[in-house]
Amino acid sequence: MKIQTYYVLLAFITVLTLFAGSQDHAVHNPHATAVTPSDPTAIPDWFMKSMEETMQDGGRWIADNADYKNDTEPYDAYAMVWTWGIGKKSLVGRLSGIQDGEETGTFWEFRQVWHPGEQKAYVYQLGGDGTFGVGPLQPLSENMWELDQTFFTPDGTTFRSGHRNERIDGEDHTRSYNILEDGTWEERRFYLWKTKR
Repeated sequence: MKIQTYYVLLAFITVLTLFAGSQDHAVHNPHATAVTPSDPTAIPDWFMKSMEETMQDGGRWIADNADYKNDTEPYDAYAMVWTWGIGKKSLVGRLSGIQDGEETGTFWEFRQVWHPGEQKAYVYQLGGDGTFGVGPLQPLSENMWELDQTFFTPDGTTFRSGHRNERIDGEDHTRSYNILEDGTWEERRFYLWKTKR
């Protein structure tokens, strides 16, 4: 239970704005029936807008951790750093802690992408111990998104974690949830993420 709580803790802080390469080298299949890269609807406007806003001010976001800091979680704040993926159609991110003004090592790595076959946005993430998380990201309104991820740990444990993120005046209001077996979203933490160069 302690290990799962640790995974959930790290998972929920990760996904601040949750929103996804270049098509120049795509293999052409004349028999394909799926959406083609030249189709302007392949990546929807809401997803492109969310990624562009995530990259504002250089893509570095900071969230204060004063409300949750303790002996086993000694971080003053958390940092999310995003960069564009190939072709500016995805985002690559990493999450680290900040202690005494210095960034710690990376806890999680992320990829936010648009899946053209499923016509859905996905967030993939990988932890340093090999834990893997994946799930769809969907808009709830013009400035609000919801992420529902399933995590797979090296010891065979699986669990679900959710995030609801609202962007208000250039800041991300992010709340995390445990998603229970019956589908109930159990509220966990709230973080306010702000950009910082």
